[in-house]
Amino acid sequence: MTVFFREQYRKKGETIFHGWSGSLLFLTLIPGLILSSPGLSMAFKAMFSHPFDTGSYNCGITQDRDGFIWVGTPEGIVRWDGYKMKRFSSGPDSLNNDIAPCVFADSSGFRIWVATMGGGLNCYDKRLNKFIYFRHDPGNPASISSDFFNWAPRSIAEDQDGKIWVGTQNGLNLYDPLENTFVRYLPEPGNSNCLSHGSIFTVFVDQENKIWAGTKAGGLNRLDKKTGGIFGFPTPIPTLSGWKFLTSIQKHSHPCAMIRITP
Repeated sequence: MTVFFREQYRKKGETIFHGWSGSLLFLTLIPGLILSSPGLSMAFKAMFSHPFDTGSYNCGITQDRDGFIWVGTPEGIVRWDGYKMKRFSSGPDSLNNDIAPCVFADSSGFRIWVATMGGGLNCYDKRLNKFIYFRHDPGNPASISSDFFNWAPRSIAEDQDGKIWVGTQNGLNLYDPLENTFVRYLPEPGNSNCLSHGSIFTVFVDQENKIWAGTKAGGLNRLDKKTGGIFGFPTPIPTLSGWKFLTSIQKHSHPCAMIRITP
């Protein structure tokens, strides 16, 4: 792995990153540091603009089929249509909880999924201009396993079969839109074929339709939908000792998953 630094130019608000070797894998939030893998040398210039201000701390971001940008904040979700901003806050016929760290637009083109911290999973149907709520029901094992999500931007994903996967503070959940039910994946003490930790910070579906879940204290988990088996990668991952929990998993051009870990 190659590590290189950025050069930053304040002129006209431009920020320029230069790498002398490697194809870019990911950017960290550590000022001035970029990590890359060995490969072709490259250099690029990043141009930043500020089209709108949510007025809040921003977490998750997604773009729907119509090109609208959706942002999750502690004060509801924000939609940007390229011209104006619209905020959806908790209230009648809206979100049932303002703290919304993750937003996700699925392949249907009309569903926007919202993870909340206390209000469960919310879904905005653009066709009906209506919110649907999925709450934890202790008496219903087909309900979502928790109403609380972590403050993480990528806790919702969609698999190749159009099913929705959500990681909460207490378990991984599979939602089937056709059946309108959840299947829960929870830790079981002494069972190595189960989730290694219940608190999920990130969910990712790879090109083989396998489900990856980054946990708070149980490392990385991979679920094979065909067999139903879960394989756990221990934490700390080799060469990354001292890093505690996984916040983001992304795909690189090579046939493997890329992992970003935050202490």
